Amino acid sequence: MQENSKDFTKAFSILCSLEGYTSYLQGDTGGRTIWGISETNFPEAVSAMSAMSSEDSRTYAQSFYLTNFWNKYNCNSLPYPYNIIFFCMLINAPQPSIKSHNETSNWRDFLFKMQLYYSSLVDHNKDQSKFFRGWINRTLRLWNIFYKEA
Repeated sequence: MQENSKDFTKAFSILCSLEGYTSYLQGDTGGRTIWGISETNFPEAVSAMSAMSSEDSRTYAQSFYLTNFWNKYNCNSLPYPYNIIFFCMLINAPQPSIKSHNETSNWRDFLFKMQLYYSSLVDHNKDQSKFFRGWINRTLRLWNIFYKEA
């Protein structure tokens, strides 16, 4: 297993590639995001980062994620690569990720459970269907990164 500081660094890098710098899509319940940090859930953080350069906001986001997600949800206690996958999914869907994590210790099964969650979400709220492809692609990108290592 890799050293945990390396795991968090890798997790944060993957997360940034999934989330991108900024996003503000109509209908997204998270509102505006910077490096995946939602203005709806963390308005102070997004306000602070909006006044920073891209590089400075990324550094801020890294510290934010280490404290508010990686450490808070004990990602370092999970085996590699489950720790990174769980972290990257927590950002997008915290409660469903926790529920799915509690149901399986297998990272592959976890990703399938998240796909089922997204499918169910769209079945119950058609307005969210425009995000479905992106959510599924998120799970597939994570699968493709780590399946090759398994």
